[in-house]
Amino acid sequence: MKLSIELFDGIQPRLRPHLLKESIAQRALNTKLWSGGAEPFKQPSLVTTLPAGTKKTIFRHGQARTDENYWMSWTTDVDVARGPVAGDTTERIYFTGDGVPKVTDSTIAWASSPYPSASYILGLPSPSAATLSSPGSTGTPTRIALVYVYVTAWGETGPPATVSNLIDYYAGQTLTVTGLDTAPAGAYNVTSKYLYIASTDANGTTAYRFWKSVPVATTSTTGVIDFTLLAESVGTPSLVAPPDGLYGIMSHPGGFMVGFTERDFRRSEVFKPYGWPTAYRDPVPDAIVGGEILGTSVVVCTKGPTYLFTGNDPLNQTKTTLEGWQPCVSKRSIDRVTAGVVYASADGLVLVNGSQALRVVTADHFDRAQWQVFKPESSHAAVHDDRYFWWWDNGVAKGLLIFQLSAAGVAQVVESDIYATAAFADHRKDELYVALENGNLYKWDAGTASTMVWRSKLWHLDRPQNVGAVKIDAAAYPVTFRLYSEGVLQDTVTVADGRPTTLRGDRRYEDMEFEIEATAMVNTVTVASSILDMRNG
Repeated sequence: MKLSIELFDGIQPRLRPHLLKESIAQRALNTKLWSGGAEPFKQPSLVTTLPAGTKKTIFRHGQARTDENYWMSWTTDVDVARGPVAGDTTERIYFTGDGVPKVTDSTIAWASSPYPSASYILGLPSPSAATLSSPGSTGTPTRIALVYVYVTAWGETGPPATVSNLIDYYAGQTLTVTGLDTAPAGAYNVTSKYLYIASTDANGTTAYRFWKSVPVATTSTTGVIDFTLLAESVGTPSLVAPPDGLYGIMSHPGGFMVGFTERDFRRSEVFKPYGWPTAYRDPVPDAIVGGEILGTSVVVCTKGPTYLFTGNDPLNQTKTTLEGWQPCVSKRSIDRVTAGVVYASADGLVLVNGSQALRVVTADHFDRAQWQVFKPESSHAAVHDDRYFWWWDNGVAKGLLIFQLSAAGVAQVVESDIYATAAFADHRKDELYVALENGNLYKWDAGTASTMVWRSKLWHLDRPQNVGAVKIDAAAYPVTFRLYSEGVLQDTVTVADGRPTTLRGDRRYEDMEFEIEATAMVNTVTVASSILDMRNG
């Protein structure tokens, strides 16, 4: 008898051990199988310490950086996105989940730890109405009113104030405006106010057109109105601030931001991440868990159906209810691989690839009972090198499953006992960073070698046979080899080199499985009845 494993693959727990293919493992712990051999992952390498607390979110800010620089972290579930802002040189980012929606950039975020050290509330409030007055009574009057808006140092405008009182304005007279609000209370980046006068054009259309700008501290102003010089009209629709409870913020390729409130899918105005018109929303009947961008669509995962909202116009989105019933159980599990958007349901990992049907792509690897052991509602994920890293914690045990996914389903699953509380895939550097349970930041697979364990399938032998020798081709030694039969450990040897190593050889087995433990690449494992059988090929 001679058996040789030359291709090492991942686990498939749904099948009984004797039904597995020869390359499939019962266990593949800390084992990188990308090349066909069995190679241990390296331990995470410490990058930097982070502020105290168990991290749920880490985010890398800034393009020019070393491993240690520009890390933001939170102990809550925070979503962070770059905004579609023309000419942005300070890497403005928008985030939800840390109180009200916020915005920061490199000029204010790095003054002191913890980062971000400062931020502004996203969007602006509407100021209260001003009061108009003007002397004069000669000539033909023009009926006017005024609105004004707050303006940030970045040139962002908010929704207009309530319309002022109406007055008759006579050409050439001085208009007096009083009752202008100063800066709103809160962390707003307001520096000025734009004033708009209501005027009617030759077609009889009335619009509020720009008159002048005043500093934010100004409470009153005067001036003569030249209606021929009034500029652009106040923006429509009204650029109201996003709702305080917005979560899941993302940047859409159409140039607008998207996010969610409990039962509403919301969008910002195009290229104006600070303005979220009330008309730019679509309600759904079930509570929204979270979502992810898929091409020009947004996958919206709820506690009921899963939806696809498609379109490059934030006002008009086409909603599709995807076939299948796989409610999302974990917001932090939602992520995107090349094959589509992936999230955790009660039955397994669900793939959304733009078709009408949802698919549980882990169904061939885990049945529902096996999946539930991981407590999928506890999970969070990150995608690195197009592999889906899925951390779980069932309250008794915790760990990591790494899935290689394709449009056809799951190609490979491996395990790790390296548990992270948060992760960030830095696609610019092609590195995965994790926050471990001590709260600090590490680079994945970058330190010293960990100890891998790979356990073979179960072979039912055609007759009771001796298993007397093992030969392991490895990059370095020693390698520990364990032989099992009838589920019981029968022999353990330390393989010191690439030559055959003898086993007990004093009994015959009707079934056999083996396990290797190593800290270096293993290329092949061969077991035989005796060293003679090994040599005879």
